[in-house]
Amino acid sequence: MTHPLAARSSLTTADLDGEPVLDTRARRTYTLDEKFELIAARQGVALVPVSITGSYSRPDLAYLPVTDFPPVETCLAVPAGGDGPGPVRVPRPRRPRAAAGDSVPHREVLTPHHLQ
Repeated sequence: MTHPLAARSSLTTADLDGEPVLDTRARRTYTLDEKFELIAARQGVALVPVSITGSYSRPDLAYLPVTDFPPVETCLAVPAGGDGPGPVRVPRPRRPRAAAGDSVPHREVLTPHHLQ
């Protein structure tokens, strides 16, 4: 059975009203594997960074852009002292391609997508 949101091409935060969202105070997950298993078991949905979509592909889960989610700021933690390992190469984040006129989503919601 397919989750009702899985067939959509994009979502807004209002579409998530009433959905059990993982990683809230009530339902915290600690690993991506745990989160994905809970989603596949229909225990909830989760907001994940767009960068996850290229790294963690599962045929039983669907990634959907949330178009009105506020931007997420990211920072880099480095040692405070000057005797670190030297220059750090920071990979550039993968950005999804947006259709003409669309804004690039900052977060995506992950829902179960069963093909049965």
